[in-house]
Amino acid sequence: VSAKHQKKDYVPFLRSDLEAPEKWPALDLILGIKNPVRRIAWIVMLFTGMRASSVTSLEWSRVNLDRKTIRLDKMKNGAGRTFPI
Repeated sequence: VSAKHQKKDYVPFLRSDLEAPEKWPALDLILGIKNPVRRIAWIVMLFTGMRASSVTSLEWSRVNLDRKTIRLDKMKNGAGRTFPI
């Protein structure tokens, strides 16, 4: 892992930052979004499988950066779930 990826507050914004050798057309489109909030929302949905409504209603109190998780207490099916990030 490169030194820039070891920073605690680092968030990948560029395709080269993700070090993925495969071609991901959807990811290329997402990383091309200029608005950083929308870009991160799409990245969260892509890599966690969370629904758009869950991402848009997400609060910081549900995000644990130390444990690298997002906790949803009630999803569409009524159950809670913890997502790795």
